Amino acid sequence: ALKTTGELSYTDTDVTAGGVYYYTVRAYRYINSKAVFSEGSNIVKVIVPPAKVTGVKVVAYNESSVSLTWTKQQGVTGYMVYVYNTSARKYQLRSTVTGNNCILTGLQSGTAYKVAVKAYVKNGYTVTGDLSTVITATTKGPVVPTKLKATSYPSKGEIKLDWQGSYTKTGYIVYQYDSTKGTWSEIARTKSTNYTVTGIKDTSTYTFAVCSYTVGNGKTYFSDKSHYVTVSFKSTD
Repeated sequence: ALKTTGELSYTDTDVTAGGVYYYTVRAYRYINSKAVFSEGSNIVKVIVPPAKVTGVKVVAYNESSVSLTWTKQQGVTGYMVYVYNTSARKYQLRSTVTGNNCILTGLQSGTAYKVAVKAYVKNGYTVTGDLSTVITATTKGPVVPTKLKATSYPSKGEIKLDWQGSYTKTGYIVYQYDSTKGTWSEIARTKSTNYTVTGIKDTSTYTFAVCSYTVGNGKTYFSDKSHYVTVSFKSTD
């Protein structure tokens, strides 16, 4: 018994966020100074909405994913992680987890995402709390290609370039250095981690470098150039 009242309503303030409660009501009156009670009413179930999630933060990130954590709540079923969709102009559910951490994958590199989390309780039906404070999670930009090497094939008039790139869906720009102007010029774009420079006829020295790039939110993001590699090309070799 929580309360004896002559009113037709009652507010229970001694509840816990995320808690599940059942209530019933009986009427009574006194007959000959003795309390006589009715049968209990129908039973109603109430799930108290979980508290607002706090402590959301980014603990790790790379080119295509971010790892999040937040303060754990007692008595909740799990958490829903939302990411703001700029096209739809609303927060959309991206992941549902039971623990107080989540890894969001499949993201664009070099891109900032607005992220929020809400807790939920499921017991016959689902009740959610409010969205947490929104945080910004930014993925890394394209990584600089490494291990660039060049192999010349004078009989074919070709120089083959190979490098080690990113594991994400990244493109690469191949640059050639012009020693007379002291500038780099883009000669090709490719999705592969190799490129063959063809049509070489002059006996000379050629210098190349590579950078990676990716496209996200209508913008193109570039890494720095890799180390350069120089090839002495001799048609008689």
